Amino acid sequence: MKSFQIKTRVNFGDNALDRLAEVPYKKILIVTDPFMAKSKNLNLILDPIKKAGKEYDIFQDIVPDPPIEKISLGVKKMLEYKPDAIVAVGGGSAIDSSKSIREFALRVDHYAEVGLIAIPTTSGTGSEVTSFAVVSDPAEQRKYPLVSWELTPDEAILDAELVKSVPPAITADTGMDVFTHALEACVSTDRSDFSTALAEKSIELVGVFLLRAYLDGNDTHARQKMHSASCLAGLAFNSASLGLNHGMAHQLGAKFHIPHGRANAMLLPHIIEFNSDINKHSKSQKEYLPAVKRYATVAQILGLSSYNEIMTVRSLVNWVQFMLKEMDIPLSISQMGTISEEEYFNAIDSMAVYTISNTWEMDRKREMKLPIYIEAAMGVFLVVILAMAGRNGMIPQNPKNNVMKQSEVEQKSDYDMQNEKEAVVEEATDSIEEVAQTDSAAITAQMCSPAGQYPVMGESVVTVDELADYFNQSGYEYPSEELAKGGADTIETFCQIYCEEAEAEDIRVEVAFTQAMKETGFLQFGGDVSVEQFNFAGIGTTGGGVPGNSYPDVRTGVRAQIQHLKAYATDEPLNQTCVDNRYEYVKKASAPYVQWLGQKENPEGAGWATGENYGYDIAGMLQHLLLKEQG
Repeated sequence: MKSFQIKTRVNFGDNALDRLAEVPYKKILIVTDPFMAKSKNLNLILDPIKKAGKEYDIFQDIVPDPPIEKISLGVKKMLEYKPDAIVAVGGGSAIDSSKSIREFALRVDHYAEVGLIAIPTTSGTGSEVTSFAVVSDPAEQRKYPLVSWELTPDEAILDAELVKSVPPAITADTGMDVFTHALEACVSTDRSDFSTALAEKSIELVGVFLLRAYLDGNDTHARQKMHSASCLAGLAFNSASLGLNHGMAHQLGAKFHIPHGRANAMLLPHIIEFNSDINKHSKSQKEYLPAVKRYATVAQILGLSSYNEIMTVRSLVNWVQFMLKEMDIPLSISQMGTISEEEYFNAIDSMAVYTISNTWEMDRKREMKLPIYIEAAMGVFLVVILAMAGRNGMIPQNPKNNVMKQSEVEQKSDYDMQNEKEAVVEEATDSIEEVAQTDSAAITAQMCSPAGQYPVMGESVVTVDELADYFNQSGYEYPSEELAKGGADTIETFCQIYCEEAEAEDIRVEVAFTQAMKETGFLQFGGDVSVEQFNFAGIGTTGGGVPGNSYPDVRTGVRAQIQHLKAYATDEPLNQTCVDNRYEYVKKASAPYVQWLGQKENPEGAGWATGENYGYDIAGMLQHLLLKEQG
């Protein structure tokens, strides 16, 4: 017997956010990211809550690809505040984080039945109606898919006003994520008439409205329809599950920090060909794989039908590639230009292992299955989420060894599986207090990995000597003759200046110093800026030979860089006299994390530099510096 159930009440249309004044909760914890917390759009959420006289607090430490330590902080916040309900505001990361926070907090202290209301600000994940959540372990460069009915939000609120400001690139990525959700639900071996009806309607809406929303973000009708398409696709795959496309996309995102929707879109043409066993060289066959008929139905919904199976499936592949080209999504890893061939091929084996062991498997007919043991695997991951994945010796260092093969699972009774799940949950519960005491240096190193988020402001964790050692280990020669003219004749003096200036403005010196090393090539310069300018961060350079700003000495140049960083990190005033003549042009608090200093990776398109992976490159240097410090 099969069943189909929808747990989430969906509120949509005009004035949908008014529902927040009506919900039967008096004490609300809003979970969101720093940008949303400072955005005017947050008032759309707060106004009905205040109007109804409800008490609220805000947890705003959510970052993309929510890592383990952020979930732990959220658990701690929830257990301290003890809300009646959580209101998740944001994209998939905020909603997935909220699901995990509520689930794990209540397993530690089930003080009450706590509601969960999801308010998506992107049209992509469908997380507002699903029992799925994805959480990252940056140290292992892995993403863990969690599945439990208890993760499903109680209510969802869909309001197009919250997605009008989404940039075209993110509209494209999230829109193709919607399409992938719906398509995989359509071809899933676990599909039903109910899930297929939802998925097919989602596909129809995407075919009509995605390009419209991409080309004109203020097209409210298109935005609302894409919001509906995302929710419908979420309901569909929540019942039918997903497939190999998502399993692979999660690993690409974890390993190379490719946005999830973009990874899905790039993989999709190849997965369609693989599942259908049809490519551009195929000839007519007497019998086709079951997926072919389903792909043909999707093609017909999009108006792409042809007179035979091969041409119909090929037309679907061509349509996907057309959409990618129209919305400037790369067709391949090589087109991204940020990942070398060697780097990519070296990662294939590990990504393949993690794809199969943690997400979806294939049977002999190339159809997708959801692992039977996923619920118990969630229990294993509960230990990871609360105990930092074995970093304190609480579980084995390799979590993948805890995920059983399907053949082994089938030999286990439901009673045995439940007992094992309860055992790991109990172990995690006992260890919650230890999370707060986790070694801060280990967390710091994790946060500055590409999948984490490292704050620009805060207390520095390195010394003058450690900065000097980091420079000396680079093998480059310190330009003592040139920098002595600016008051820094040795690398130690240079590092001392950085520490003093960073401390004066509450900037982490390790951030400013590694940025300077990236911008100057470890003080070798060679670009548009010369060493005599004492400009260590390329302030004022615009390319094409423009030399940028010049400063009278090393300290002034360092101070200008520090102040420029502070402008991106916060809207707090400077503590010293401003020497950065471009300070007033910076969009304040637009890049509080190192990873967001790159404009192309910044959620609002702001940031210090336009180069690909600018912030992630600095994060990588930071990780090397901090790991050296711990060693």
